[in-house]
Amino acid sequence: MLTPKKDEPASYRPDFFQHRLKSSFRRQRRRRWRKHEGQYKGPKAEDALTNDNAVKMANLTEMANLEGAYNPVDDRIASTLTTTVAPDSVTAGSQLNLTDYRLTPERIKAHCNGHNIILATHVNSKQLGFAYTWASHVYRLRLSNYLVGATDHAALRKLVGRSIHAFDMFSGLTVIGGELSPFCRGRCRYRFAQRPKLELILSLLRAGADPVIIDVDALITRDPSPFIVRLLPEAQILVASSNLFSSSSNGDFDLEDPQHAVRSPWNTGYMYLRHDVLASMLYWQSQCYTYWDGQHASAQHSKCYTDRFKDVLQMGGFRLGAKVPESARLKRLFLGYNGTIRIGILPVSTFCSGHTYFVQRMPQSRGLEPYAVQTTFQHGYDTVGKTHRLREAMLWAEEPSYFTPWLSSGLAEGGSAAMGFLSYTAVVQRALLKPAGVMDVASHLQLVHLQLTQIRAALLLARQLQRILILPQLVCGLDSFWFPHNGTFPGSDTTLPIEPCPADRVLDLNRIARKHGGHVESVLREASFLDNPQLPHFVRKSRQVLSPPTDLGERALGALRTPALRDTRVLHFSSMPNLYATLPPSEAESEQRRMRDWTTFWCCSWRGPKRVGHVWYDFFWDVVPHTNRFWKSVSRPLEVSFGP
Repeated sequence: MLTPKKDEPASYRPDFFQHRLKSSFRRQRRRRWRKHEGQYKGPKAEDALTNDNAVKMANLTEMANLEGAYNPVDDRIASTLTTTVAPDSVTAGSQLNLTDYRLTPERIKAHCNGHNIILATHVNSKQLGFAYTWASHVYRLRLSNYLVGATDHAALRKLVGRSIHAFDMFSGLTVIGGELSPFCRGRCRYRFAQRPKLELILSLLRAGADPVIIDVDALITRDPSPFIVRLLPEAQILVASSNLFSSSSNGDFDLEDPQHAVRSPWNTGYMYLRHDVLASMLYWQSQCYTYWDGQHASAQHSKCYTDRFKDVLQMGGFRLGAKVPESARLKRLFLGYNGTIRIGILPVSTFCSGHTYFVQRMPQSRGLEPYAVQTTFQHGYDTVGKTHRLREAMLWAEEPSYFTPWLSSGLAEGGSAAMGFLSYTAVVQRALLKPAGVMDVASHLQLVHLQLTQIRAALLLARQLQRILILPQLVCGLDSFWFPHNGTFPGSDTTLPIEPCPADRVLDLNRIARKHGGHVESVLREASFLDNPQLPHFVRKSRQVLSPPTDLGERALGALRTPALRDTRVLHFSSMPNLYATLPPSEAESEQRRMRDWTTFWCCSWRGPKRVGHVWYDFFWDVVPHTNRFWKSVSRPLEVSFGP
């Protein structure tokens, strides 16, 4: 930063506006805390902690013991359940009695199964699609031991309207008291978003239940109770892992090897907690929350709550091997929290992360049926990309209009009514593929861009025919991460090439959705669309294979607009030539401006000593010259170019 002269006016100093901006943020934060004063008073009086860790643990353990001992309840699984989520049954004008949806100990106990296990998640009104899908898998498994918390009243109304076991997190939990300030962004919003989850955990444990806490974007594909029961009564905490290598020989029965698991990152998006670990969870809460002194918040900022979870249980060090009782050691459990809690790491081959399921395809290659599928390890972590991955895996619960947009006024790109779908047989230059350690960045980029040329042409043709493109299966020569690598994540079980490659690894689905009113569905469908068992039979049957047009002129398109073809729901082309090259210059320039930022990037490679770079894909890589997404002129053919 430049050093201003002493006599220089403050408004001319280089750091003046930066100082004013920081001061404004401080005032906004103080305003927000004052706004919430009286709604959250910090930890309850009985949960108050002293500064000494040993005294804290003793006090918390004593308080936890006062909450009640282990007391399983009767099995209350319903005898019959529908396999799909029911449509809304609450009318728009009706009012919900919120007192009927409070999270009470009686409600919690009523939804535990015979092993005292309850599945719990929470959702807001912007993620209701995930809640519907989450509930549809629970219904498919014929489970009733679950609860879904609604963090706003709009979400509660929708959940209740679809007969989902829901409760109101505003009235049932102590830290929820109103909407966040619009100035609360980034880490501030993330910390507040985790407060309902922490409070939900404590409420379930205080009620004497043994919850399986699951993020709403982590789907339950198999009943976890039989797996957990095999590990009882020794197991007290079971948590998923973000590790990409499995040390479990059988993911159906065995936990991960403790020697390996304690060093791996943990994922609190899926974890089992027995109610007798309440003391450690209270201490975790105290480490995550920012303390209140009545009027002002302290300056202590919480670390990521997932990291705090592992740090709390690591107090006193993890105890492995001979230090663990034999009964627990045989079940691959280890000790934490000063040797008072028995912990296990769930197998990554069946409690899958976004990488082990969608990229490595670990359970598919081993012939295993996963218990859970999470949507982690995705660039941006946006809702559109997560939804598309679940659709590719045919795990997403779709509305009927998704498969028949012409029956529900569904729109194709450009705002016209969709007449059906368009697909094609993609050509992949497999001569460019090489094994891990040999595959280079240039070959990977050429492989992907040759596929992008076909997708570009198919998007143009689909738009002209008022149809929605069904993407082909993509093939990627290299994996993509946030740091330099040699084609795959170090230590992972990834094999190259990645086939099928998730579409969000190549296309910026979030950007495409924003340009189409937040709905990527008006532009494309996932590669597995025609294989989805939810697809009506008459749509799959109404398919015709054609030769592609030579250009996008009226004569060539007229042959594809006959009444017979207009009534055909799926037009499949045997190949897809470079139709963009046939456009007049004015139309070609217009399409460049419209589609130039529809691709994402590959990461990462070394671009020099101690420098790391990523490479952006370019829809118009073969057009010379052209202007890229960063408004820079590109006057040479495809080459490895890092960053903007």
